[in-house]
Amino acid sequence: MMGARSEIQIQNLSVRLGRAEILRDVSLCLRGGEVLGLIGPNGAGKSTLLRALLGLVDCEGVVTYDGAPLDEIPLGERARKVAYAPQGAPVHWPLTVETLVGLGRVPHQTPHQPMSAEDQAAVARVLEATDCAHLKDRAVLSLSGGERANVMLARAMAVEAPFLFADEPVASLDPYHQLSVMETLEQEAARGAGVVVVLHDIALALRFCDRLCVLNGGRVAYDGAAKDVPTELLESVYRVRVKPQGAETSSFVPWKRL
Repeated sequence: MMGARSEIQIQNLSVRLGRAEILRDVSLCLRGGEVLGLIGPNGAGKSTLLRALLGLVDCEGVVTYDGAPLDEIPLGERARKVAYAPQGAPVHWPLTVETLVGLGRVPHQTPHQPMSAEDQAAVARVLEATDCAHLKDRAVLSLSGGERANVMLARAMAVEAPFLFADEPVASLDPYHQLSVMETLEQEAARGAGVVVVLHDIALALRFCDRLCVLNGGRVAYDGAAKDVPTELLESVYRVRVKPQGAETSSFVPWKRL
């Protein structure tokens, strides 16, 4: 379990890419110990928001990590504060799974430092947590898309950072492994990490997330408890009609386009 829980404050964040305004006046608070689901239709700005919080795209507004402005935090320290599992990250080198996951420990090492016993223990923990231990000696390039996505999540988790950003980590997984990944993210939050996960599966978001941030057209359409998000708002944002499933919002099943 972590000590004092970290916090990221986002105030009036806006991002333009070329002539397109991707995000506008986004304000959020990200907290350790919770799973925040970042949802919304394609093009809503979900992945761009994660990249802006990592300093990977230029933005306007104020982003602070535990009170420190993002642009004043050295890159090495940022790498220890936030772990990032990007969507569809390519791998071009014939590394073993264990070696690739071990790269998640680099922010804690000095140049050319070999893996310490602590590093090796962290890698073993996350391989087990993500159900990748049996793959540790496999070449990453030999894995299926779903297996590779799981390994990339393990690499991010190996950082053991106060925050974990995961961009569509269940996109290529079968239902069993989707549930496994979401349970793993729950466990990361239980140890005190702040987990921000981009999802397109609304049922998974409602089932596993403590809070939801619904982005639509680059703006925040909802920020609050997952259990309280109105079905009518989700229907409006996603432009679908929900199949009647009784009174439970958690049974959100897109059924018909509006």
